[in-house]
Amino acid sequence: MQLEVKNEKDNPLLQRKEVEAELSQFDVTPSRKQVFEELKNKYKSANIVIDKIDHAFGSKRAKVIAKVYSSGEAMKEYSCSYKLERTEGKKDGGKAKEKA
Repeated sequence: MQLEVKNEKDNPLLQRKEVEAELSQFDVTPSRKQVFEELKNKYKSANIVIDKIDHAFGSKRAKVIAKVYSSGEAMKEYSCSYKLERTEGKKDGGKAKEKA
């Protein structure tokens, strides 16, 4: 899998970089975890939220839209909680049960 950054916009007000990238050279659409690892290696930061992975049927390319934050506090303050959960992965597979 190869990651190529197409557009990168610095947003100092929200303490982040808004990244548009393209993935290529893969057999199956990559998971958010795989894309997160690629972005983490590229930007040397774990404060990343993946907004979208867009893959057209039959294509060997996928478009990725992500945000790279300057700090964990900024990421928690300015990102939606459900996007953070998607990026980090659900801990229990979405099957949490309350014990009475």
